Amino acid sequence: QTLPITVVVKRQADFEILDCSGKLTAGDKKSPISATYRNIGEDPIKDAVARLSIFKPFSSTDDQAFIGTLDPGEEKTVVFRMDVDSDATPKEYGISSEIKYTDVNGDSIVSESMKIPVMVKAASASLLLPAAIVLIIILAAGGYMYRKKQKKAR
Repeated sequence: QTLPITVVVKRQADFEILDCSGKLTAGDKKSPISATYRNIGEDPIKDAVARLSIFKPFSSTDDQAFIGTLDPGEEKTVVFRMDVDSDATPKEYGISSEIKYTDVNGDSIVSESMKIPVMVKAASASLLLPAAIVLIIILAAGGYMYRKKQKKAR
């Protein structure tokens, strides 16, 4: 015997991340990470805010970005500012992101978590310290030669 079952799918907003740019270097301060969010659901949203869940080696005082109203099919790019620890391991990380919004019924909803891929590169070696050491050696050698000539002149 076959019985029909009716399944009602509730209309709602849903999101995807289309484009991300986040290439950071270990030791960076306030480096930008951008993400483009698209509403792929059936309902519009308002008062939307994108939020990041940050973990080591990242930190930020700018881990939220205002999106505002987003109709179905519409997209918006937001920018976050991130600090990266100087001892961060160079590799690709996935930073969790979610959107808190108000739906058509006036309810406050938090979306499912989405990953923003962020590549962390190794800090470039600074030539400042080796240059300073070479300069000190040259100055010391020059001072030694100058004193040696002063003693011979006497």
